[in-house]
Amino acid sequence: MDTYLRTANNQQALTVPKSALIEEQGIFYVYVQTEGESFQKREVKTGSNDGVNVQILSGLTPGERVVSKGAYQIKLSSMSGTMPAHGHEH
Repeated sequence: MDTYLRTANNQQALTVPKSALIEEQGIFYVYVQTEGESFQKREVKTGSNDGVNVQILSGLTPGERVVSKGAYQIKLSSMSGTMPAHGHEH
């Protein structure tokens, strides 16, 4: 079990939830929503984390829409060429 102790607060940090990160061979990526249901895989450099959120040092700009849940499903669907369903199917 990991334990985190918050010692300082950085009000200016750009962060994403840990669930948004995909790691491939030691390199971290996030999926950025570009429009509608289009996503771009983006390499990011990470900084410190508090166990929930991770600081992004480069690769993103404030205001970009990052997939915070389901990033791994987008990765899998991009490998197969299809997008995941919307949570339920008819």
